[in-house]
Amino acid sequence: MKYLFIDESGDHNLLPNKIDPQFPMFILTGVVFESKEYQKFKVKLLNFKKEIFNKKRIVLHSKELTRPNKARQKELGLLTDSTSRLIFYTKLNEILEKTDFEILVYSINKGKFHNMFKDIPVDLYFLGFTKIINSFKSKLDHTENIKIITESRNKKLDKQFLLTCENTKVLDGHKHLQLKIQSKSWKYSGLELADLISYRISRKLSNKPAKPIGNEIDLNVILHKIVYKEQFETNEKGKRIRTSP
Repeated sequence: MKYLFIDESGDHNLLPNKIDPQFPMFILTGVVFESKEYQKFKVKLLNFKKEIFNKKRIVLHSKELTRPNKARQKELGLLTDSTSRLIFYTKLNEILEKTDFEILVYSINKGKFHNMFKDIPVDLYFLGFTKIINSFKSKLDHTENIKIITESRNKKLDKQFLLTCENTKVLDGHKHLQLKIQSKSWKYSGLELADLISYRISRKLSNKPAKPIGNEIDLNVILHKIVYKEQFETNEKGKRIRTSP
């Protein structure tokens, strides 16, 4: 059994007045696990949460980790302390370094994308999903069971996404493949990881400087695990080009 967890960083809104120039990127990230490795990772992550927060039922979500003083999960307030934050990220980086998984990344500069397709409605999420799925399927053994888990956005977008998948037959060609849409939960460690990696890559592609050691995921821990990376980009003349993260 293989698992593919998918999550995004940045929203899919292409309206010029809605694009944040500080974070212009839309990133869709897939994290691939073999079943046994994923089960080991889940145990390690739950034990890590217990050690740091004295509670396993914590959801690691980039939005809250970067603003722990405003986190809905009160336990994350611990990370406002610099020493606790250093311990948290040091141990998290160690777990990620010692865990075997692969990363698939598709990224889009929304401002440049809008300039190229301003009169054409484009679903950035589905575009990224298609790219990641095609890359993932190209390496599959067609006899193995596959479970794809994407994060739920809202009922309307989830329904639209499923209908588009069905109509385009993007998931056809593998009879052992399952797709599940799931809200973020402490039970789905793979979705938590996809969220954290997506956010870290989005900072890199938005040209944000690295934070001091002990304040974020170490980019060197994840870069060598990326097996597919594509960035939709355009040059000054609007011609499509691709670069890597």
